[in-house]
Formats: sequence, structure tokens, C-alpha cells
Amino acid sequence: MLEVGMRVHVPFGKANRLIQGIVLGMEQESEMADEDLKEIAEVLDFSPVLTEEQLWLAEELRKSVFSYKISILKAMLPGFLNSSYDKILYPLEGLSQEDKERLFGSQESIAFSSLNLKKQAEMMRLTRKGTFEI
Repeated sequence: MLEVGMRVHVPFGKANRLIQGIVLGMEQESEMADEDLKEIAEVLDFSPVLTEEQLWLAEELRKSVFSYKISILKAMLPGFLNSSYDKILYPLEGLSQEDKERLFGSQESIAFSSLNLKKQAEMMRLTRKGTFEI
């Protein structure tokens, strides 16, 4: 459940070093060759942290300020979002016992970063329904 304005970790360069990026748009197909594209390693947010207005403003500022667009976007983020942290999920009473056992097993909580992308997307959907506490 990826949306424009969310932060992601993406592999960069030949060493695939993870860097933080911000989703600026989405396309079904790309003009780039498949071997040149890399998968998103991790979605960092449950909902967008930057609005359409902020993304527009960053594009306008980029034209008049000597700065990279990513630097402008990161300056718009609250300081704690530029920090390295993990989200710990706790089930709430709205989560069915079946889902709780399937997602958490015998654990009382789970680290968001320990999940694969498919599970992260499922957890994001369930969090929006109010079945988890972060």
C-alpha cells in the first residue's frame, strides 16, 4: 500500500547500500530496462509524511534555490522522521484471534522492519483499520 509522499528505503549503487527516499510518483511501466530498476527494500511509513502541496513547493524551490530536491524534501520533515528508528506493533482487541496467531505467533509485539514487503503492506492495511498500536 504505497502512496506518494511516503518514505522508503531503496538499494543504491552496485553495493546496494540502503538509502532513504521519498515516493514522488508511481507508474505501471517504466522506460528503463528491468535490470536497471531495483525493488523497494522497505516502506517506512503507514501514511504519507509529505503532502501534495509540500511536494509541489519542493519542485518550485528546486528551480530557484541551489539545492537537491531530496535535501529540500528532507528539510520539510520533522527531525524525528530523519532519525533511524523502528516501529513496534502491538495487537489491539479488534484483531481476530486467528489473525493474531498468524501474524504474531506467540509474540506480544513485532518489529515492522522484520517483516517482508507483503507482510508490511498487510500490517499497514490492518493498522489503518485500528487493529494495531504502534
